[in-house]
Amino acid sequence: MTRASTLAHPLLACVLVVGACHDEAAGPDATARSGTASTSCSADVESATLVDDTAWTTAFALLPAPAAFVRPVPSVTWLGELPVFAAASARLTWLVEFAAPDAAYHVWVRSHGGYTTIGARLDDVPVTTATTGVTNGWWRIGHVVPGAGRRHLDIDVPVDVGIDAILLTRDASLVPDADVAAAMPGLAAHLPSGRAPTDAPRAYRFASRSEPMIVGFPQRHDEDPTDWSPDDPATPPSRRLWAAAGQRVRVAIAAHAGPELEDDDTILAWVGDLVGPVTIPASRTDVRFAMRRPYAATVLGTDTSLERPLADVLVKHDQGCVDDRTLPPDSQGIDGPFAWSILSPGDERLFFLTLDVPPDTPPGTYAGEFTVGPKRDLATSTRVALELEVLPLALDAEVSGENGIYYPFCPASTYPACGVGEASASAYKPDDIVRSDLRRMADAGIDALVAYGGAAMLPMLAEAGLDDAVTLASAPPDAAAMADIDAEQALAASLGIGQVSYYVKDEPTVADLPTLLERLDAIRAAGTTSESPFAPFSVTVAINSGSVWTALVDHVDHAIMELNVFWEACGPMQLRAAPHAPAARPIAYWAANRSLPRTARLLGGLWPRAVGYVGISPWSFQDPAPHTGLNDFTVRDAGGLAIPTRDWMALADGLDDVRFLDALDAALAEAETYAAKCGDPLLLAAIADARLVREQAFRCMPWPSLHGYACPAIAAVGTACLAQIPRSTLLLTTDDDDLDHRRRAMADAAIMLADAIGDACPS
Repeated sequence: MTRASTLAHPLLACVLVVGACHDEAAGPDATARSGTASTSCSADVESATLVDDTAWTTAFALLPAPAAFVRPVPSVTWLGELPVFAAASARLTWLVEFAAPDAAYHVWVRSHGGYTTIGARLDDVPVTTATTGVTNGWWRIGHVVPGAGRRHLDIDVPVDVGIDAILLTRDASLVPDADVAAAMPGLAAHLPSGRAPTDAPRAYRFASRSEPMIVGFPQRHDEDPTDWSPDDPATPPSRRLWAAAGQRVRVAIAAHAGPELEDDDTILAWVGDLVGPVTIPASRTDVRFAMRRPYAATVLGTDTSLERPLADVLVKHDQGCVDDRTLPPDSQGIDGPFAWSILSPGDERLFFLTLDVPPDTPPGTYAGEFTVGPKRDLATSTRVALELEVLPLALDAEVSGENGIYYPFCPASTYPACGVGEASASAYKPDDIVRSDLRRMADAGIDALVAYGGAAMLPMLAEAGLDDAVTLASAPPDAAAMADIDAEQALAASLGIGQVSYYVKDEPTVADLPTLLERLDAIRAAGTTSESPFAPFSVTVAINSGSVWTALVDHVDHAIMELNVFWEACGPMQLRAAPHAPAARPIAYWAANRSLPRTARLLGGLWPRAVGYVGISPWSFQDPAPHTGLNDFTVRDAGGLAIPTRDWMALADGLDDVRFLDALDAALAEAETYAAKCGDPLLLAAIADARLVREQAFRCMPWPSLHGYACPAIAAVGTACLAQIPRSTLLLTTDDDDLDHRRRAMADAAIMLADAIGDACPS
C-alpha cells in the first residue's frame, strides 16, 4: 500500500544532501512523497535529511515544536530568519539519515543569548559535550558516531536561550562562522526550503520487542505524539485511572506495530465493560485515534508557511481520507467503544479513550480492558488492564462561569437570516446537524454560545442545555428595533435562558470609538426604567486592543477579550485594581490552534479564572470557510457530523478542571456554614488546609508570557504567589501530569471537608 506523505514541498519530497536534491527520491513512491493523497491517511513516516558530509537546518524550520517555545523574536534575525526562544527547558528534534557507516559527525548550534550548556541526544543517547558556557554565535556541542541509518537528533534548549541553526559535519576543522560559504553552499543567501524533517516513530525504542502491538502511555495532550516509550515487557500492560462521579475520563494509549504484524493488517481496538460495585457498560465509552495529516504550520499565531504532520482529528477509522474537507465516511461523528485502522510493521497509532462515568456511580474500584490487535488473529491482541477508582465525590453537571464558544452556523430553517457575513451556503446546516453540534458542546461542558443563527436558535439552545448565556450575532442591535428585542428577551425568559446579549461590534479600532460610544449611549437611552445601566439588554463587544478595552470598560457589560488585551492593558487585573466595580464582565477569547492541545486545556480551564476572566468564548466550534488554518475545534465527516479533535478533548478536560474547582468551592462553603454552627477546631483546621490546597492548585499558577507583555498591576492586585514565580516560567509548559495532580488535590480536599463535617458536626 502506498502511503500519503506528510511532506508537500518538492525539496522535502526528495533526499536532501547539503541543500541539494538527490536522485534517490525518484521511484515508485515518488508520487506519494510529493504529497498526493492515497486511500489511507496514515502518513506515518517522514523522509529524513540525508547527511553524507555536511548538512544544516534552522531552528525555525524545525518548528512547530512543543509549546514550551514561546515565540520567534522579531527583533533578532539571522539570514532573515527568526531564532526560537525557549521559555522553559524544551527540545528541538531533527530527523537525520546518516550515510557513512563509521564516520564521526560534529554537532554545532548557533545560539543567541544566555550562558548555559546546550545538550544534544542521538536516539536518546547523550552526545559528548565539548563546550559549556554557550552565549552567542556558533558553538560545537559534541560529536557522535551514529552509524548509517535514520536517527533522531534532539537538541535540549535551556530557558531563555535562542537557537538559530543546527549543523552536522564530518569536517573536524570546519568553523561555521569562517567557512559558511565553503561548507554550506547558499547558506548566506537563503534558508532551507520547506520544513526540516522532525517527526517519525522512534523505532529504536521497540527494536527488542516482537509482539504484534506494543503499547505505551504518553500524556494525552502532548504536542509530540511520536515521543513515547513502550511499557515494561516483563509486566502486563495496565493503566490506573481515577474519576469523580459524573466525569468523563480521558486517557491516551499509544500502539506501535511490531514485526509480527503483516503489511496492511486490519487492526481492531475496543474497550469492554468496567465492572465494580455496578457495571459501567462499554456503550458509555468512545475509542478514537489521532489521524496524522500535513498542515501549514502556525506557531502561537505566527504563520510559518511551512508544513508539518499533525495528529489532530480523532477518527474511528482511517480509510477514505482525501483532504481536510473530505474526511472518512461512515459516521465518524458517532461515538462508540470501537475503532479500526490499517497498519504495517513500524506504524503507530495514538488511541484516545473517553470513559463516561454516570453521575450516580457509587465509589469503588472498577476493572475493564482495552484491547488492540490484528483482526485476522485476535488471540494475539495486546490487552491493557484498566483499573478505575471512582471517588466518593460527584461533580456538578454545570461549570461555573460563562463557558461559551463561537458557532458561526445557522440552522437551515432560519434561511436567509444568518449573521455569518454574506451567509454563504456553507454557513447553513440541516437542523438535525445543528442539534447534534449543540449536544456535543453540552457534553463537553459548554453552556453559552455566540450564535449566528439569531433568536430562532433559542429553542434549540435551551433543548441542548446551552442556556447560561447567549450572544446573538445575527444582526447588530438597534434602538429602533426595541419591539423585536423585547419579544426575543421574553422568548429567552420563557425557555429558561439566563441572559441574552447582543453583538454590537466585532473588534473595534480606536478610530471606531466615537461612533461606537455614541451608539451605545443611544441603545441605553432607548431602555426601560430597569435599574440596570445597560437596560434594556446586555451588549457584547469583542475587544482585541488594550486602549479600546480601557475606553469601553464602563460602557459594555459583556466584553469578549482577545488574550493579547490581558498583557496590553493588564486586562482583567485592571478590574481588581479599579476603585469602583466596572460593569464589564471579561470573557477570554482566542483562536483555536489544533497543533497545541495542551494550550486548549489551560485556556479553557483554570488559567482564565485564575487571572480574572469570568468565562471563555474561543473561535470556533468550526470555521465555515474552507480550512486554510487550524482555528476550529472540530471538522466534519461525510454526513456532516462534527468529528472531535485533540483540541476539543483538551478543551473539555479544561472545563472539567474547573468543575473540580467548583466542587472544592462548594465543599468549602458547606464546611464554613457548619463551622459557624458548631465551631469545631478540627473542622476549622480542615477548612484552612483546603484553602491552602485551593491557593496552590488554582491561584498559584505560573505566570504566562505568551506575547511578551507584562502587567505592572501584578504585584499590587495579584496573589502573593504569582509575584514569586519567575516571569520566564510559561503556563503552557504545565503538563497533564501537573494539571491532573492539581485536579486530584482539589478532589481530595473536597472529600476531606465532607469527612470533617461528618466527624465534627454530626446531625
